[in-house]
Amino acid sequence: MPKKKKSKSKGASRGDSAGKEKTRKKFEFPEEAIPDYIPPPPVTGHQLLAALQSTEINEREFLGMKLSKHIFQHLTTQEIRDLKVVFDVFDVDNSNTIDLKELRRAMKILGFRVSRAEVKQMMADVDLTRRGCLTFNDFLALVVERQSDSRDIFDELRQAFTVFDLDNEGKITLHTLKRLCREHKVRLSERELRDMIREADHNGDDAVDENEFIGIMLKTNLF
Repeated sequence: MPKKKKSKSKGASRGDSAGKEKTRKKFEFPEEAIPDYIPPPPVTGHQLLAALQSTEINEREFLGMKLSKHIFQHLTTQEIRDLKVVFDVFDVDNSNTIDLKELRRAMKILGFRVSRAEVKQMMADVDLTRRGCLTFNDFLALVVERQSDSRDIFDELRQAFTVFDLDNEGKITLHTLKRLCREHKVRLSERELRDMIREADHNGDDAVDENEFIGIMLKTNLF
């Protein structure tokens, strides 16, 4: 009969594995491979914020709307406010836009020497989406482009307001209008004078301030 092979004892196998563990070397990173400083992981949104901060913003918020920085390079904030008054006068449907007919009237009010064909071309140049209307930003861009062709209508209207503001109170009252009528011998009834104030008075104080005066003058072309 063939002789049985002697199996290795458990102790021998443990000894062999122990010997292997003794010979196995532990891996260590070389010191020169470890950086002196390891930055923390970026906070969520940090990269987006950094990109926004490094990118020049081409718009500025004013009067509750975003306007191009190009506008502020050519118009003062007071001029922009004045032009908003004109724009709102012709934006009769409160759509925040004006059409070709309204644009032509607005340009005429501002004293621009432009023909019907020129206004139509101006509209086409700015209205790239062919909507048939212009936003306030578009309107300002046209004003900046034709700035040298206009007269300072707002300065004229402010001077006219001072003529009516006899008491230098910054408003025109019924008493003021009666006094002017007497001095210039104009025959208007008190009812007619009240109607004039009511037409221009938007804040309900029974008087007409400078902005309201400019607005009604632009609306009715009384200059």
